[in-house]
Amino acid sequence: MTTKTLPRVTEILKSAGLIDARFFTPQAAEFGTNVHLLCKYYDENRLNMTDVERLGAQGHLDAWASFRSWAFDFGHEDFGGIEQTLRSERYGFQGTPDRVWYFRSADYILDIKTGTPQKWHAIQLAGYQILVGKKCHRMGVYLSGDGRYTAKLYDDDGDRDVFLAALAISNWKEGL
Repeated sequence: MTTKTLPRVTEILKSAGLIDARFFTPQAAEFGTNVHLLCKYYDENRLNMTDVERLGAQGHLDAWASFRSWAFDFGHEDFGGIEQTLRSERYGFQGTPDRVWYFRSADYILDIKTGTPQKWHAIQLAGYQILVGKKCHRMGVYLSGDGRYTAKLYDDDGDRDVFLAALAISNWKEGL
């Protein structure tokens, strides 16, 4: 018995026309993927500094370390989930939230970005919130090459409806 491959959150948003991929170069996508891996290894205490130097990502890693330092100053010491793929059989999609985090008596879903805030980031995080299965705060953490970060909360409850509409459009386009 084979398991059906479910569409991923970002694939759904692209299919529905919410992400304009014309501005994504393969190099930028690869760099973003590598920064995610470095942040994951940092969080898991298994970072290889040679990889950081080779990838030219020291500033982005410093930004992540700075965000963690700020966040963990409030007494929280660990993430509940790091890059764990989740599936929704009910809605028929999957995705990988970057971090699920309990902070100040509330649950958060964090998405790490190496670019600037985009409107579709709120919708992406709403998809992840559906996968997590409970009400969570949604936050984009934007890492800069100069070692600084920006954190942006996304709190519009209508984002869930937009994601589900995008899922319906994507399914229609794919003939599901």
